Amino acid sequence: IVVRKNYAAVDASLSHLHKVEVPDTVTSDIQMPPVVPDAAPDFVKDVTAMMIAGHGDLLPVSKLPDDGTYPTATTRWEKRDIAQEVPVWEEDLCIQCGSCHYACPVVEVNEDYLGPAAFNAAYRFTVDTRDNAGKERLELTSELGVGVWDCVKCFECAEACPKDINPIEKITKLHNMQFEQGVARPNVATKHAEGFLRGMKKYGYLDEADIVTYSEGYLGMYKHLKTAVKMMKAGPGSIYGLPGRFGRQTRFPADRTLDRCFMTF
Repeated sequence: IVVRKNYAAVDASLSHLHKVEVPDTVTSDIQMPPVVPDAAPDFVKDVTAMMIAGHGDLLPVSKLPDDGTYPTATTRWEKRDIAQEVPVWEEDLCIQCGSCHYACPVVEVNEDYLGPAAFNAAYRFTVDTRDNAGKERLELTSELGVGVWDCVKCFECAEACPKDINPIEKITKLHNMQFEQGVARPNVATKHAEGFLRGMKKYGYLDEADIVTYSEGYLGMYKHLKTAVKMMKAGPGSIYGLPGRFGRQTRFPADRTLDRCFMTF
């Protein structure tokens, strides 16, 4: 239903597109007010006003005071206001307590895994435009066995963080940045992420068995058969499915994995 509504919204948008004529000459008689009033001192007009207008890079050095000092009482000429949202480097709030690191189950089984605290710091410096090692850092965090693709998305790091930094959010952003910058390497983990998006586009819902076959292939899927059988024995479910919401069948991952295995015989 949601997918059909999305398609309908796109079609409606296309049907309402119309050309907007733009005149060759400016016809508006609205005059833009000056950046600072005429009563402002020369320094504010020549220096501060240029910065406020976004042309600070055009200021010659000769306009700036030789001793590096600025005249006082100049802010009263600036048209400033408090922003509705103040950007904060949330990652900088980390106090290096190690709570997220020791709460991570991957760290417990893999001593080479960098861990959520390291990924939080990696994201902070990678998105910083002043940093020149962003791509190199993305390549490091994309390696299997140590990088972000070994995260199991359990959210234990987010629950353990006393500063509410949410390291799992930064790990997800690193995932996206690796794809956007062409750093993500083809492997089971990256194909799993691609399969997630592919399944949503293809079916309109998450089909976990389809993700397994897409990321590992039908032959690779058989290594999960034993786990699927254990899941069937341990929890509720049936290979025939159970009635779900909206009258549809609710299928469990183990059920669908078994179905796919049987279908290939």
